[in-house]
Amino acid sequence: MDEEIEQRLRGLDETVNELARKNKSKELQKEIELRLAKLNERDPNFYSAQEPPVKLLSIKKHRTAVEEADDLLQQFMQEVSLDEKKNESLIVADKELEQRLEKLATEQAELSINKNRKNPMLKKFKQTGNLIHQLVMRRSLEIRERSLDDGNDDEIPDVIADDDEQLNEVINDDVDWCTTCNEDGVVRCIDCDMDIYCLDCFRELHRDRDMRGHRTQPYQSSQSQRC
Repeated sequence: MDEEIEQRLRGLDETVNELARKNKSKELQKEIELRLAKLNERDPNFYSAQEPPVKLLSIKKHRTAVEEADDLLQQFMQEVSLDEKKNESLIVADKELEQRLEKLATEQAELSINKNRKNPMLKKFKQTGNLIHQLVMRRSLEIRERSLDDGNDDEIPDVIADDDEQLNEVINDDVDWCTTCNEDGVVRCIDCDMDIYCLDCFRELHRDRDMRGHRTQPYQSSQSQRC
């Protein structure tokens, strides 16, 4: 009788010890899962769900707690490696996007500079036109002086009028265009040295805040005036 009771007690002790080992193994796994969740900034239930998205390992009765910990650590290292690769890919993509944006900004700035830059040929033409006008006026004065000396006052107005008319036709035929394109000019900008613009070019070149307040006046081409 005593031996039977003693055998039952031994069996009970073995059962209790086995349950204790199992509980200890589960507690260790839960602790590792909790630490992994904190490191990855995830929900603690991510690894302990019934059907987890990532299969950590298949626990077998004969595996020790050390083996389970090694498997968990290996799985963790694999996930960290994948996260690092993803982060590297995102960094590369961000750099490429940033470079493209910088290139577009540079091209836009160059385009704006080119649009705001005055046409050197037009400026040269204006200077030439002013010089021609001065020469014509000087010639008209010389003709007037000679006519006064000769006593032929009647011919003076016609000569001067003809010269001025021809000069205006030459100048107006060339400066009727917009300063930046070949369209007909419709507006003068007083604060841009009286340059002539079409509406589209004027709006495009006066978008900046410091140019929005430029004063303007309507411009009618010489061709329209002659019509």
